[in-house]
Amino acid sequence: MVTLHLKDDNLLKWQYQIESILEERVTFEVIGASKEGLRADKELLSFLIATLLDNAIEYDIGSKTACDAWLSLSNRYATMSRALINRLQIELQTTKKGGDLINKFLMHLKHIKDQLSIA
Repeated sequence: MVTLHLKDDNLLKWQYQIESILEERVTFEVIGASKEGLRADKELLSFLIATLLDNAIEYDIGSKTACDAWLSLSNRYATMSRALINRLQIELQTTKKGGDLINKFLMHLKHIKDQLSIA
């Protein structure tokens, strides 16, 4: 079911996959303090951890709830320096098709756009 594990360069793809799986199984409403709610939260936390590579798990150590884990990962991987944002904007503005096929060129532009949307 899960085909991606979170790493430094795939937050957008990982997040898209995880959210689509979660929408199928769980709503993004606040989980209550009931016994069933606590069990569901622990299952969701375990699910998120199972999709992480070793270096990403380091950022979730100590998270007690799925929400804490999600926010920790989002803050770590979505935070980009202003210099990187500037570099991506310049790359987007200066990229030329050259000898590439149009599909490859357009996918490259989409990749840059996706990275900027994360930022």
